Amino acid sequence: MRYQALFCLLLAPALIFATGSAGLATHANAKFSYRLEFPADWQTREFAESGWFEASSQLDKASLPCTFRVEVDSLAEPVGDFADYLREGVEGLAAELLEAAPELDPDAVRIISSREIKLGKHRAQRIDYSYPLYGALNLRAIRVRIPHFKSEYLLSCEAEEIWYFDQVAEDFEAMVSSFRIGHPNQDHLDNYIRTRADLSGGECVFHWQGKAYSYIPGERRKDLFSVEGYNIVRALPDERGYLLLGKEVMLFLHNQSGEILQSWFNPISGRDVPVIHVFNDPANMDLRFSGEQFDLLHLVLPSTQLDGQIAWHHDLFPLYPNPLSRQDFPLFSQSDLYQAADISQYLVKQSDLEDPLQQSVPALYSFTRIYPWLPFMRMGERPGNLIMVGRGRKLEGGFGDLPQYLRDYVLAQNPEFSRAPDAYSQPNQTIWTNFQALAAEGLIEAEEQ
Repeated sequence: MRYQALFCLLLAPALIFATGSAGLATHANAKFSYRLEFPADWQTREFAESGWFEASSQLDKASLPCTFRVEVDSLAEPVGDFADYLREGVEGLAAELLEAAPELDPDAVRIISSREIKLGKHRAQRIDYSYPLYGALNLRAIRVRIPHFKSEYLLSCEAEEIWYFDQVAEDFEAMVSSFRIGHPNQDHLDNYIRTRADLSGGECVFHWQGKAYSYIPGERRKDLFSVEGYNIVRALPDERGYLLLGKEVMLFLHNQSGEILQSWFNPISGRDVPVIHVFNDPANMDLRFSGEQFDLLHLVLPSTQLDGQIAWHHDLFPLYPNPLSRQDFPLFSQSDLYQAADISQYLVKQSDLEDPLQQSVPALYSFTRIYPWLPFMRMGERPGNLIMVGRGRKLEGGFGDLPQYLRDYVLAQNPEFSRAPDAYSQPNQTIWTNFQALAAEGLIEAEEQ
């Protein structure tokens, strides 16, 4: 079999992290970022620098050892067409067996099955097969191939057919099922997802409330309106990270009574204007990374330790052409360039993140946003900005834990916003692109400045 030369190398002791009550131990390879569980009473060997690991058990002195093996190979390029990968896996296996034993009759290699499986977040190929080793002695085997960026992880299970294989089949299946490939900083990414969403894929809701103020050079600020809303999200795992699927609702309320506004008196222009509440779908986030990007994950998703708490913080300063040009939307657009700031923070207890059983952890949320004048305010190119501040928390009961009046309004106006998206899509919707779409449908009332 391939990599036979490795058996002649000086093999380091296996790295065993823990032994559980069920008689299992954990092996991990930091260089190639994988881990698995194996029976604690099996013999182990490894060559950590190459990623090679073997666990074996000899049921009696007359039998060959029953072995489980991990090997890591390089790929010329990441796998593209997975159907081609599956076909090449079967062809490559037969060629490899014949190369190792030229005297082997090709018809004696029996492919029992070949299929795609899932190991954690990774697509893999599983091939069950048998082949003769010494005359009438047959080996029953399982091969699992897992492509990951430009590496391929190969899991091999072998034992004498039939009785010996049957005795260890359950152990083989458990070892294969336990195999997981991580990334550098994988825990960092998982903790961010546990804060923002739920590792199990369940829906999460962040509810928040706040205020909007005017900020005009040379003038005192004005209280414009209150804001209240929520983000409803789910995390979709991917072998390169996660997709965060979300929708966003933001309602504008009277800054004293808290009533949901239908029209609003603009204290800057002195006019009543119809209000357009925010229903953005999608509001997604792509958290899939290349291998090199995983090395820099602490820069992409920065966090700060604060005396028993972790603050995840984003300081974003978008700058791009405004979907609402001044020429086409002179009353609703401040500039042909959209420029804003979105400073947000998620705060969690470090002790919650240290609990591996919590797939989703309680979190607080706060933000400060600096916007151009919102389109519905009908401020044209008047100088100044809108400053919005808000704070909230993750709701344990999701959408059902939102205030009743907020749920009632959403269910009456846009009931689909009671659920997170099921699939990833782009581009994200914004206040400005939504206004553009409403205008295209003739739903924006024209008004002279």
